[in-house]
Amino acid sequence: MFRLVPFLILVFLSGICTAGKKGAPKGNFAQFLAGVSILSNNRTLSDEQKALEFSNLMKITGITAKEALQRIESYREKPSEWKKIYTESLSTITDNNKRKAESADGLIKKE
Repeated sequence: MFRLVPFLILVFLSGICTAGKKGAPKGNFAQFLAGVSILSNNRTLSDEQKALEFSNLMKITGITAKEALQRIESYREKPSEWKKIYTESLSTITDNNKRKAESADGLIKKE
């Protein structure tokens, strides 16, 4: 049930949020998926905060919820393309976590 809430928020926002460019680059879609994954798994944000962050994510990446759902549906016929995008989104998340760890490491060593 809790995993369904962010998806429903995303669908809801697709009707009210029209920010973004049509046909945003694939790299933005991987970033969008990474952001959705991070927000969906964040247990510290309320549903209202998540809705606001989803809206911000759409503005940053230029991808609306409607476009995201259309792209996901289009990958149904192209699993190898989906795998590339999905892998890129995971890489975005893990690279970000690595940078945070390295940054924290640098702070600890400097002190």
